[in-house]
Amino acid sequence: MAAIGAAAADPVAVTINGRDYTRAEFEQLMRNIGGNIPAQFNSNRQGFLDMFALTQRFAEEARKLKVHELEPYKSRIAYNEMMQLAQYVLDVKNREAKILPEHQRAYYDKNPNKYSAARIKVLYLAFTNTALPGAAGGRTEADAQALAARLKAQLSKGADFVKLVREYSDDPDSKSKDGDFPDIKPSDSSLPTNITQAVFALKPGEISEPIRQPNGYYLFRLEQMIQQPFEQVRDDIYIELQKEFLDQWVEGVRKSVQVEVKDESFLQGQARP
Repeated sequence: MAAIGAAAADPVAVTINGRDYTRAEFEQLMRNIGGNIPAQFNSNRQGFLDMFALTQRFAEEARKLKVHELEPYKSRIAYNEMMQLAQYVLDVKNREAKILPEHQRAYYDKNPNKYSAARIKVLYLAFTNTALPGAAGGRTEADAQALAARLKAQLSKGADFVKLVREYSDDPDSKSKDGDFPDIKPSDSSLPTNITQAVFALKPGEISEPIRQPNGYYLFRLEQMIQQPFEQVRDDIYIELQKEFLDQWVEGVRKSVQVEVKDESFLQGQARP
């Protein structure tokens, strides 16, 4: 009776080449396959079912002809299986990482600098090297470099950073905020490395040397270093620990890899098409 009730609750939704699928079974199959397949299925279910059934028939015909035993298909199938399994084992190992809240907290306490942020002000001096001779407006790179050096000298003698921002900065957004710039993190990949390194080399109140970028020079003043709360970076730490676990496992497997080239000329040749 229980089986009858279960069947009634989830009846057959589609039969494909003689195989019955309930709605739950086929939708779970799509999720298991993953990638963009669920989206394709949901965008046009009838079209997808037709394609699925036809592809299934093609595969059956291939098995009858023993295509999987013929070259070059045999090698291609083996290679694709190897690549798929290699990816899948990484997924499986990634899920094996047992990362507890106490592990995340300990990592946070051990790496305080990693979860700090620099609160800064910026003064930006734009330049252009493409202006036509005699054209009005625009500052050349040489002019911007000289001005940046002059402002840096003034700041070193105690000039008001905000006052100079209001007078000279060419960045409307930060200028309207007296030079305030979004906080920078050590791992911030949205900024050039030389800017991040220069900012984190400063102490509060210090001003960077002029930093050249393709369209201008920057001067940064470090206002303060801010420690991000543990609750704010908890998820980032989980991902970091998960990556460390997987990297250690991969490195262990890598050490077992053996490649011995017997003929050095083999490395210089090109595979035939």
